[in-house]
Amino acid sequence: GIGAKEQGLLALTMDAKRGRLYAITWPDLMFVYYDIPSKTIKSLGAAVSAPGVKDLASALGPRSLGLDPRSGILYWDNPDNTVRSYDPSKDAVVPLEKPRLNRTILSFDAPAAAGTFWRAIRWSDSLQRFYGVTYKGEYLFSYDPPSGEIEFIDRIASGPSRKSGGIGHPNLSFELSADGKTVYSITGEEIIEENAPSSYYDIKEKLHLVTYDIPVGRYTDHGIIRLDDGRVPSYCQGLEIGNDGSLYLVCWIPLADFTTEKA
Repeated sequence: GIGAKEQGLLALTMDAKRGRLYAITWPDLMFVYYDIPSKTIKSLGAAVSAPGVKDLASALGPRSLGLDPRSGILYWDNPDNTVRSYDPSKDAVVPLEKPRLNRTILSFDAPAAAGTFWRAIRWSDSLQRFYGVTYKGEYLFSYDPPSGEIEFIDRIASGPSRKSGGIGHPNLSFELSADGKTVYSITGEEIIEENAPSSYYDIKEKLHLVTYDIPVGRYTDHGIIRLDDGRVPSYCQGLEIGNDGSLYLVCWIPLADFTTEKA
């Protein structure tokens, strides 16, 4: 069905245990959910506060929703530097007093990421915490909802970006291994200002596979991702891990010849 009339779904996640789909819509940043057992859709209206933003179409809004399977409570980063939550036992959206997300480590200028703390966030059942990557700087962090504690762990940008101190284009391609102990991230090399793309269609970043072993504290950049024929994909915004451990990427593949059978 339709989550909300004339709205797209900006971020979506599932509570498999309780049979619920949760989403933030676009462009009005409404909170909606679909209850699978009863086949009902409910909207709680505009649930994302973007202070100072008159046109919500210009506000980023959350891209990743954190679901705590223990309680069924949902969390997202809000443009006012707070975390908001949805508690199914109360059927209500609540702004949390802590944590505050205006951290000094993320205070550098990044206009495209204004008011956005995390780019992606996932729950680790084995470590009993959320792990995510920040939009600004690609810092791996953990978040413990009961205490409100956020811990910055390491920078999981590509090797060249870590070396230069630059940042690439932030991606949504971030996942945890099945045991919740290894981070997989697809990230690009630093975008040099004079070569900055004029639109998303011009992004030609070289993608790297980065992993991070959380218990050991080991960062590894596995290098540039290349196809068998040598082509280098770019702009990855989707990553899934199959049951066999294979990584499945959604990214842009360069085509030089549109007339061949292969193209």
